[in-house]
Amino acid sequence: MRLGEELLYLSRAEVEATGVTLAEIEEAVEGVFTGQARGGVDPVPKTSFRPTPDAAHFLSMPGALGHPPLAMHKWVGLSDANAARKLPHLGSLIVLSDLASGMPVAFLDGTWITAARTAAMSTVAARRLARPDSKRIGFIGSGVQATGHLAALLDAFPIEEIAVFDRFPDSARAFAAASDGLEARVVDEARLAVEGMDIVVTTIPAAPDLKPFLEVAWLGLGAFVTMVDLGRSWKAAGFETVECIAVDSYGQADHLPADRGFPYSGPFHADLAELVGGIHPGRRSAGDRTIFLHPGMALPDMAVAAMIYQRAREEGRGTVLPL
Repeated sequence: MRLGEELLYLSRAEVEATGVTLAEIEEAVEGVFTGQARGGVDPVPKTSFRPTPDAAHFLSMPGALGHPPLAMHKWVGLSDANAARKLPHLGSLIVLSDLASGMPVAFLDGTWITAARTAAMSTVAARRLARPDSKRIGFIGSGVQATGHLAALLDAFPIEEIAVFDRFPDSARAFAAASDGLEARVVDEARLAVEGMDIVVTTIPAAPDLKPFLEVAWLGLGAFVTMVDLGRSWKAAGFETVECIAVDSYGQADHLPADRGFPYSGPFHADLAELVGGIHPGRRSAGDRTIFLHPGMALPDMAVAAMIYQRAREEGRGTVLPL
């Protein structure tokens, strides 16, 4: 490709066809936070806006890495009404640019990357915050993020049993049915997917009529929760009793919009760079209850997108377009 004259387009199917593994994605994501712990990466907070009350919610996420020398912008749109439109809740595109010249070199679907890197971040956190012998996992929500998290966490923990709650029972049943080799059950009360679980994954999308329905008091001793939904499904009471609450990035947590109804905005005991870099010990005892919150930052997307871009070029995938 000729810099400044052409760029590579990768569709969602072509992104997935590169065949990057869960282990490679987790390694790339962990490498970002290792670099941040060493002072070599400067994360940039994302911004968000909703043009009108009935419009989609948009996120703008920039980032850059020195190796490979690329910058990124991820553009995300989320709509609470997309289920009725038979569309995904989230749509995303990523633009990669040459770090030195600023010229765009690729744009690619970001939806698969968003799901993959989010599950990898939860797994990186879980290795520091969950008990290594965790066998039972509860899911609140059974969509794309739940599916990605189950696959990633199965690689890291000796999971034997899952419980899933979803306001759409058909979705929960399909999720449970796809969990081959596990004891999987659909529950009709959210509490049953939290109580007694070693790991809990909550992935409830934002909605104007959403009211928090989960309680921290339901968590058993030693439980770990990854709140992909930023805790919007949880009631505020009880967060102050949890032994360790970590966040992906202190800087991004400071930019959480005050009007989104999140139950907890700090203080946080650690961020992911501190956990990965050994600055914070994470779980201190088997009985600690621990939480990981995802305000969302671009660097993990950057690492995964760069790996996919390089792999696609090596394999001759994608469509070269003129600028």
